[in-house]
Amino acid sequence: YLQMCRTRPELIANRGVMLEHYCADMHRLAQTSPPPPLGCPAGVRLVTWNINCLRGPTGNSIVAPADVAGVLQSLDADVVALQEAPIDADDEVWGQWLVE
Repeated sequence: YLQMCRTRPELIANRGVMLEHYCADMHRLAQTSPPPPLGCPAGVRLVTWNINCLRGPTGNSIVAPADVAGVLQSLDADVVALQEAPIDADDEVWGQWLVE
């Protein structure tokens, strides 16, 4: 996507084109680099998630912090990186689970 945008700058921030390239990359990577199995001592499970400050996929709906916590716990990751999370752990919406 980025290489293509160097010659076609009008495609920068075109969500449809970005998603198309992202999906193609993920399919290609899945064929060559499957994730390590749960509990594999030779691998590190990394999760990165843009939680969009709990606004949901539409930007208007609300996602419960407990639902996010449940998904993260079920992934059993060694490292979790949250994008667009509140900067203050005392935020009343998030509560103690974010700190833990």
